Amino acid sequence: MVRSIVIAGLLALTLSSAAADCREEVQKLLEAGPEWTNYRIQTETVMGGNPVQHSRQDFADYSHFYQHVKETGVHWLVLGNQEYMSKDGVVFTPHKERPEDWYEKQLAQNRMLRETIRDTECSTVEMDGKPHRLLRHVQETTEPMETVSTVQSWVDEETGRLMRRHMAVEAGGQEFEINTVYDWDVEISLPEP
Repeated sequence: MVRSIVIAGLLALTLSSAAADCREEVQKLLEAGPEWTNYRIQTETVMGGNPVQHSRQDFADYSHFYQHVKETGVHWLVLGNQEYMSKDGVVFTPHKERPEDWYEKQLAQNRMLRETIRDTECSTVEMDGKPHRLLRHVQETTEPMETVSTVQSWVDEETGRLMRRHMAVEAGGQEFEINTVYDWDVEISLPEP
């Protein structure tokens, strides 16, 4: 009896230790975003099983990026504190200026988001013939609206780069999915306003 209690206690300690390590692995991935440079993401938003929006974002870094939404034709350019919009992706006009402290506020919001993660799971899977870490977690947001997202991220074990992400999101009584593919092997050149 005592032996089974000790074994159960050790098993619980091992499982909670593994969960803590996994949470740390997810936290590390989420924390790295602002440090990434020179990459592209292709995003597909799906509602009711149907793709409803496709976008591409080119990042020079976290505060200098360009986004094009295929369905609306909107082109959005962010260069530090200044946002620009375009209808054709060629001629950009100033849209609005962000507050001087927007970047610090964004990082603070990211920290708050990381604190909400729960139900973490990590494993190794094969994708595109290579081993990848599959990190799963649930996260909640309150700004700009309340959401609960179940997130799966595939990280290349060799390079440590995020390659794909799938989010199942519940927001305002609606459910949708966001599928994102990351491309690190492109040369990013942002448009000039």
